[in-house]
Amino acid sequence: MKILMLGNYPLSYDFMFDMLLYGLRKNGHDVYDYPKRLPLYNNGRFINYWGKGKFPSGILGLDSHNRTGIPDPCEFDVIIAENAMLLSDKMVWWNDKEAFQKKCLSHSGLISLITNDPFTNAPIPATYIKEGKYAVRENGIRPTVLENCFNLTFMCPRAWCHAPLNGRVKDMSVSFTPSNHLRKDLIKTYPINLWTNDLNTYLNGLQEYMFGLSLPGDGWLCQRDPEVAGNGVLLRYKQPKTLDFPEQYHHGEDCVDFTDINEIPKILAYYKANPDEWKRMALKSYEKTVQYHTAEAESERLLKYVLH
Repeated sequence: MKILMLGNYPLSYDFMFDMLLYGLRKNGHDVYDYPKRLPLYNNGRFINYWGKGKFPSGILGLDSHNRTGIPDPCEFDVIIAENAMLLSDKMVWWNDKEAFQKKCLSHSGLISLITNDPFTNAPIPATYIKEGKYAVRENGIRPTVLENCFNLTFMCPRAWCHAPLNGRVKDMSVSFTPSNHLRKDLIKTYPINLWTNDLNTYLNGLQEYMFGLSLPGDGWLCQRDPEVAGNGVLLRYKQPKTLDFPEQYHHGEDCVDFTDINEIPKILAYYKANPDEWKRMALKSYEKTVQYHTAEAESERLLKYVLH
């Protein structure tokens, strides 16, 4: 399938958009990213990891496209816009923008992402909701809820997930602690024991622990969730408002929620005393991550939604 991924590089970066680009390429689709997202190719400049996480530059390898001029939207089956504002009158910055914009907005396979264009903690401005479909991160948690949209979840490469076949010798990993109200109390008791810029060290470390702690990041959720859940069990701070759709992790089935860090010692003690119950949950966590929360799986679900 021919897919045009319309971005805003180098003016902005979007972890979700890049993961979809990676997943679609891995699944064998002919994906044209415009403008070219240089950091994701071997011939791109070095960048730090996305989302304070583990998305290295060069992950897409070499680029096979002959990039001359602006691509014709009519030549593609699907168009994925990096954010909902990208095709608005104020945001289109390429040459011959009116003709290009018109072709994109009238395309039957257009979908726009609503991830971190400034919607994360704010209502979704109706002025930017135009033609096409929408994929929304954290829909249902924001002040404005979009109906009939694709619920976009955080994801990680399939290769980063490993079934929990062996017993774990350590209790809990803390791979990411954003600067919020929980951080100060948390680090008094639990050291940040997996914070490293080396991808292999990070992934191998996840496989040594029973639980991986998840705290909310810049939004309500954390980009580390599928990485943890694909290698163990997610120990997740329960938000006042949570997503409610089948693809999400659910307390007691494939993750464990807590509301106060004082609950953590009891949770760890319980599952250390009941290793079979931990392994059952860990396997379900791994299976759900592979089915829904890898870049390869999420990108295919998105395509089915767009073409439905």
